[in-house]
Amino acid sequence: RVDRAYLNVLKAEALLNVAQQTVADRQVLFDDIKALAQNKLKSDLDLSFAQANLDQAKQLLLQTENAMGEAFAELSAALGYKIEYRFELTEQALTPFPKESADSLTQLALRIRPDVIGMRDQVLSAQKRTLAERDARLPSIAALGTIGRTPVGDPGVQGNYAAAGVVVQVPVFTGGLLSSRQDEAFLRANAEQKSLDDTETQVVAAVHSAWLDASTALKNIDVTEGLAASSDQALILAEAQYRAGQTSII
Repeated sequence: RVDRAYLNVLKAEALLNVAQQTVADRQVLFDDIKALAQNKLKSDLDLSFAQANLDQAKQLLLQTENAMGEAFAELSAALGYKIEYRFELTEQALTPFPKESADSLTQLALRIRPDVIGMRDQVLSAQKRTLAERDARLPSIAALGTIGRTPVGDPGVQGNYAAAGVVVQVPVFTGGLLSSRQDEAFLRANAEQKSLDDTETQVVAAVHSAWLDASTALKNIDVTEGLAASSDQALILAEAQYRAGQTSII
């Protein structure tokens, strides 16, 4: 969460720089066209287009400023702060893409994720309780013994003594209490097992989704860099046409 919030702040900062530059550039164009329109060298339509472009840039600036605040708020919360801090962040190198496949990472997640481990412990506890409730319905046998010495009293009972016996308990006439407890424990164990299955399914889906998202994002970096280069070239050509008077707006 911290890593994601950190990258979102860097993204918001980059977009804010773009928005600020856009406002500055369109303000210059608007001032130029306004001056030309006042001298009857540009039409009012050109001026209205320039005004609309400037207003659109200002709207973009407001949106990016709001996104910047949200990004810093998320980063502060992810770091455990109760108030928002405006950090000065430096851009770090990209984390290398994991060499493991999505399936191997899924197996790792199923072994080490705390929520899955905790759910498995709950299932094991419920299964042991089911066995305990089942055993409670069976007869139980207990061996008892005692040994001692009577130093005083009637001479007939003085001396050492020892005794042993066996106690057999048979649960009868419980009104179905024991069987009901066993059924309840069995159903609870099944419910815990189903919850574990659902949790493991969610983990598998989350890992595969994250792996695919990361793979797509890394591939998209090269595509976006090419798109940015093309956009820069198009902007240079558009500015050249504007300066040469071949077009009224950029």
